[in-house]
Amino acid sequence: MENILEKTKTYNVLLIDEEDSSKDGVEELLKKFFNNVDLAIDGKEGLSKYLKNDYDIVITDIQIPKMNSIELISKIKELDYFQKVIILMDHKDKEAILDVIYSQADGYLIKPFSIDVFKKLIIKISHQIEFEKLDESYKNSIEELLIKKTEELKKSFFIDELTGFYNYNKLKEDLQNIDNSFYFVGIDISNFRKINSIFGIDKGNLVLKKSAKFFKTIFPETPFYRLQDSNFAYLFPEDNNINDILEILKNELLKFTVDIHSIEFKFTFKVLAVLGKKDILSKYSLVSSFIKDKGIKQIYQYFNGKIKKIKKDQKDRLFWINKSVEAVNNSNIEPFFQPIVDNKTKKIVKYEVLARLKDGDEYVSPSFFIEPAKETGILVPITKIIIEKSFKKIADTNLQISINITAHDLEECYLEKFLEKKLKENNLLPHQITLEVLEGIDNEDNDKHLTQIIKLKEKGFIIAIDDFGTGYSNFQRVYQMRPDFIKIDGIYIKDIDKNENSLKITKAIVSFAKSIDAKIIAEFVIDEKIYKTVTELGIDYSQGYYFAKPSLEIKEKI
Repeated sequence: MENILEKTKTYNVLLIDEEDSSKDGVEELLKKFFNNVDLAIDGKEGLSKYLKNDYDIVITDIQIPKMNSIELISKIKELDYFQKVIILMDHKDKEAILDVIYSQADGYLIKPFSIDVFKKLIIKISHQIEFEKLDESYKNSIEELLIKKTEELKKSFFIDELTGFYNYNKLKEDLQNIDNSFYFVGIDISNFRKINSIFGIDKGNLVLKKSAKFFKTIFPETPFYRLQDSNFAYLFPEDNNINDILEILKNELLKFTVDIHSIEFKFTFKVLAVLGKKDILSKYSLVSSFIKDKGIKQIYQYFNGKIKKIKKDQKDRLFWINKSVEAVNNSNIEPFFQPIVDNKTKKIVKYEVLARLKDGDEYVSPSFFIEPAKETGILVPITKIIIEKSFKKIADTNLQISINITAHDLEECYLEKFLEKKLKENNLLPHQITLEVLEGIDNEDNDKHLTQIIKLKEKGFIIAIDDFGTGYSNFQRVYQMRPDFIKIDGIYIKDIDKNENSLKITKAIVSFAKSIDAKIIAEFVIDEKIYKTVTELGIDYSQGYYFAKPSLEIKEKI
């Protein structure tokens, strides 16, 4: 082994990496093994240097500019099939592993990697290089040896090192050879990461080994694979009854336990099944993403007709993610104003500011873009745009407005200074602004949120709880906050004249609000009957289409 490592010192190596290779230690690591390392920062420069010089090994990052790394490898292999090439990858590039495999690269490394991992790969490749440098008389025996080693490597390439079962590479190959439809049944251990974080990787690996053996015993004759982390899968012919399979899995997995430090652990599972052919992995990935977005921890379900709808929903989501980011970047978020009316006088007392996305000549409801905005982390910029534009709208007046504040805004801790600055710029007073808290304050861990709200209230801002009766189930936290207003969720108001349960819940909320001296606002007041009912219940204010729809302009009369 040491002889091989001594020989590597004489090798000429070309490193192609756009990033500063000293940052992740790659260049420094190479110098431990090679005396001559040539650098290139993109694919074109790398190919140019390769054409001008002789290199024993080419090492390229998978993400390089000016030429796709796979294309670069293809060109190099066309010039010299025996040229040794290594690909460097980040963990985020794992999905490209199959492209790497089919690229004819001689090896790959996932950054960050240890010197031992790199050493093993270099030893393997160095052996190949030295073999190829032997005299012609030895070539036949060397070829036989290489064939044997290749078969061994191929076998190891298809076997999961930890569990000993087939891996994702084997699954991909098997899928290429299947012509008929089949069921792909994936199993994910829902709470596995907690084991890793609490007890360490060794115990986590123990769980994976025991899990894999247990899963295999359920259907011992069925092709079984470990995909990655805590994900496993079976392949069943289409003539199986998928509902029976899921029922068997559900019953068997309930029995599964693992002892860790004398504690018997049970696990929850997500078991998802899809039917298909060579498109099966994309279908499964789509369903997995859908389940993850929903936050579902345990499920045993076969997805078939739902896949089209899920695919459409995911496309729509991506569309609105793009639209929302574009709208924020171009400040195309506009405030609309909906009156809040005194139930006794029927006069407007203030306006709720509602965000709309301007798309050409149209204004889009937040039901389309708020969730995508939350996903992309741009709720705070949206709130800032709404505050700035709505404050300008009522500048130098005594009009009052309500603005929705999310947990994301409270998490950023910017509100106090930002609001005071915008009040000063527009000659407004704190009591003209009601802050409607949308979510998160009922979480007992969010004392930071509660502290901010109380401080804003002390500064003179009016505080309201929005959508009360759904997310705000923690009455104690609301009591601590002492809001000036409580807005009853529209889900109860819109059918309060017909639904006895909605009426009872609304009465309970009214009673609670009065007990803490909070004024009450009913949302979704859409007609005379509902208005009459909420008035009879002693609700102070109403908001809804019965009085006015949200409008770009402020209407001072209804």
